[in-house]
Order: sequence, then structure tokens, then C-alpha cells
Amino acid sequence: MSKQTNCANCDEEQASMRRPACGTLLCKKCFSAAFEADVHRTITTEQFFTDGENVVIGVSGGKDSAVVLHVLYLLNERFNYGLHLSMLAVNEGIAGYRD
Repeated sequence: MSKQTNCANCDEEQASMRRPACGTLLCKKCFSAAFEADVHRTITTEQFFTDGENVVIGVSGGKDSAVVLHVLYLLNERFNYGLHLSMLAVNEGIAGYRD
């Protein structure tokens, strides 16, 4: 994004990200809100979880698994999914890989 464009959602902040699915230009705050809404909609529509379920999230230490863990934690608190979240990290024992 070479020229400065305001967020298509709030029209207050400068757009800094483009939603891949639709091409909409959003600021960081609105992008995060839209992403969280998409995840929530998928969880509820597809009935991924049941109240009281234990959910273990595998984390690698990378950004993708960190985002999954963070968003599930936020949505569980916000929408009271009733999930018991745990995370699991595996040390593969490869020298220099996780040091």
C-alpha cells in the first residue's frame, strides 16, 4: 500500500493491512476485530467445541500457533465458550532448533 488510505471500517486510522479474502483495507485494530469475528463465526457455525470441553493447543513458538492460542483465549473469555484451554509444546531435541 503505497499511498496513505484510511481504514475502510472506521475511517479514522490509516489502513495498514489488506484482508486477503475480500481485499478490504483496514487499520490494525479493525483487522484484528474482523479476524476475531471470523474465527468466532466459524467456531459457532461449525460447532467446533462444547461447553466444558478440554482443548489442547499445540504451540511451536512461532507466530501462527501463538495467534491461535491468543485468539482462542480471548474468544473463550469474551463469549464464554466454557473451554478449558491448555497448551502443549514439544521439544524435539534438535540442537539449536529451540535454543
